[in-house]
Amino acid sequence: MADMTQKRHGTRGVLAGLALLLMLVGVVALRAQELPAAPGAPAVAVPVVAVPSASQNESEAETIARCLQDLRSSDVEARRRAAMIIGKYRVPAAQEAVIACLRDSDAVVRRSALVSLTEEDRMISPVARHEVFRLLSDPDVHIRRIASSMLGEISVGLGRVVVMPGRPGPLRPGVPVPPGGAGNAAVDAENREALLAAQALNEALGDDDASVRRNVLSAARFYPGVLDRARLERFFSDPSVEIRVLALQAYASLAGPEDERVDALLPLLDDADPRVREELARTGARLGAAGTAILRTLSRDAVLGVRIEAVRLYAAQQDPEALPLLTDLIRDETVPVDERAQLLQVLNVYPDAAGPVYDELADNGPAALRATAIRMLGTGRIAGAKERGVAFFIDCLDDDSDAVVQAAGAVLQQRQGELSTAALRQLLQKRNPEARKLALRCTAQLTPEEAGELLLDACLDESVPVRQQALQLLVARQIPDWRDILMVSLEDSNAAIQQTAAEGLMRAVREPAVRAALTSYLERCTEPYLKQRLEQLLAARLPPLPGAIGGERVQPPVRIQPLPVRPPVRRRVVPRR
Repeated sequence: MADMTQKRHGTRGVLAGLALLLMLVGVVALRAQELPAAPGAPAVAVPVVAVPSASQNESEAETIARCLQDLRSSDVEARRRAAMIIGKYRVPAAQEAVIACLRDSDAVVRRSALVSLTEEDRMISPVARHEVFRLLSDPDVHIRRIASSMLGEISVGLGRVVVMPGRPGPLRPGVPVPPGGAGNAAVDAENREALLAAQALNEALGDDDASVRRNVLSAARFYPGVLDRARLERFFSDPSVEIRVLALQAYASLAGPEDERVDALLPLLDDADPRVREELARTGARLGAAGTAILRTLSRDAVLGVRIEAVRLYAAQQDPEALPLLTDLIRDETVPVDERAQLLQVLNVYPDAAGPVYDELADNGPAALRATAIRMLGTGRIAGAKERGVAFFIDCLDDDSDAVVQAAGAVLQQRQGELSTAALRQLLQKRNPEARKLALRCTAQLTPEEAGELLLDACLDESVPVRQQALQLLVARQIPDWRDILMVSLEDSNAAIQQTAAEGLMRAVREPAVRAALTSYLERCTEPYLKQRLEQLLAARLPPLPGAIGGERVQPPVRIQPLPVRPPVRRRVVPRR
């Protein structure tokens, strides 16, 4: 007991000491703020703990009102604190205050307001967009970096106008006026905003900070044709590979004489980095006939990746000189298979020369290329190719590659009218279950007697999916004796086969034999949704079947409701912030 009392007194002493220490720290901090610094002494930042206001439980409206009052204060620290808080609210008064903070004389206030704009989950207003463009020339480099990183976001909804010399109005919408472009345009808010955007973006290209320049080049795709050609060409010799690539991407969207732009690109043919030369090929392809010379040179580049990209773009122009380069790369076994498959797609622009290449690949090519060639040959529209009957595609179903099997199956599905009963029976002997299922799908063209023989054989297949499909088709085609086959399948050792048979027999539930078989199966049914439906059907009072002619009952049409649908899984959608 004495020990417990001593512990309680000791704990109280520790708490009292901590409270006294915190009070002394607060007094020292307060005195440090009140005392002026000595002349010549360096300014020391004293950490001050933010003390909650007296009204900690103030409402949102009260918080916004307090922030608006602080933003009108001459106290910089008060405005900084308010700027960090006001941006969290989405009411109009708070949004207007954020815009006003973007024009504040203090950089920290402007930066806080700009950061709050980046957290918006909706399209930025035109007024805020105007301020972001203006902040691209802010004295604070951190603000310029943030503003330049928002260029892609603020491009949404920006009205753009092209003004050309000698034209009374806009030439076409979609592109802002480049700097220095003379002309006449209606002086309205949209045109002024487009002009401001073009001017701000081009001035930002000359920013002293590399991050700002990179951000502007990265966003150039959102402002096609805006950046100044001469300013972009200066980046072609930038030490950074990324900057050179971004400059090429922006350069490709410029308007103007293509021949002059090609001349500025020619020095990049000798660029040391293959990534730049590969991007140069894409830029050259967008310059029409003037860029063909660039593609022709790069199609013989020493680096394989550059050569592949150049040949792909060169051949897409249907230039006869590009065809041998294309076929050589397709046949080259040192080229990755996926790259060869992409080049094979380009071969379609040369229909008269594609046949022999497809024949060669369909017989001896890699699996991915064989699959593509088989699909193309299956159309029967490839000039110069060998005539391929269904026997060729049936043999392809024995291939070890799933891609080849799928390609051959797709061709046979399209040409199932050419498949005889013997061909379908041959498909049922294939080791691939998908080939056997294909044979069952193609029985739709056969008579019920012919289809019944194949489906009955498939009911003994070793593959459960094949047997299930056979049972389903027996019911769908109303093959003779389908009820007896399904009632026997209710005794199968596989539960999935039993369920498929029960689902098929539900349409014949009025028949006493079927009803008795389903009643017996109900006791061992493990599928809850099927069991529920069976209980409903078997419990319902159904009218007796009409008499049958010749001792066989006639099944009247009965509308069976579908099985209960599983309830959808509700997923929690995380709200965007």
